[in-house]
Amino acid sequence: PLNGTIRLVEEVRITFTPPDRRKADLSNKAESIMDLLVDAGVIADDSWFVVPRLVLDRTEEGAPQAHITITFYGNEMGEPKR
Repeated sequence: PLNGTIRLVEEVRITFTPPDRRKADLSNKAESIMDLLVDAGVIADDSWFVVPRLVLDRTEEGAPQAHITITFYGNEMGEPKR
């Protein structure tokens, strides 16, 4: 991990903005992003045990991009912290 500690993930949300209405393989795009997060040390692993909730969403057409929001459990009470 980036700071040497393992943080518990509550949710990873990936919102895609497609360039147009062509068909695209959403699962491949999500898998690539999850692998990148692991390789960069942002999350420890992309298994169900580490990331119990993965949300994939899309916005209207525009400049192609992916917006990633990771919600970690942030304190002793188990309340999420973004």
